[in-house]
Amino acid sequence: MAPGRANVGCGHSACRKIRTVLVQNMGRGAIALLIGYPLLLAAGQILFKRTAARLVGLPMPEQLLALLVQPSFYTACLLYAAATVLWVWLLTYIPLSAAYPFVALSFVVVPIASALNQTEVTGRRSSLAIMASADWVQTNGFGLSLCSAR
Repeated sequence: MAPGRANVGCGHSACRKIRTVLVQNMGRGAIALLIGYPLLLAAGQILFKRTAARLVGLPMPEQLLALLVQPSFYTACLLYAAATVLWVWLLTYIPLSAAYPFVALSFVVVPIASALNQTEVTGRRSSLAIMASADWVQTNGFGLSLCSAR
């Protein structure tokens, strides 16, 4: 058995106990930061999309030059850099297996924010993917991924 892993059966109640312990040990501040991480990623994605929209129709060399003068591009890069620093810092306190399910929140937040901010139409297929992602996050979040089938 790997060091630091609980020797717990993987029944539904065992997973719930592990999830409860992880939530109690993480604290509200850590959970807020874990939720903030995918929000930073989502904001960066929206800014990348805004930048790309400004480059549509330009020839490739002009796109590159126009990209270099877009404040939204640099802001998005800064958000991604801040998110990366936050992620590394969070991993000093929280096991990757408990933190990683929160990354999947970006699969829910980005399409919704894109539909709201970019006037992109969210079709049935996208809506189903968003709901499936949200369900996966709800099911696997808070360390539930520590339980593996044996």
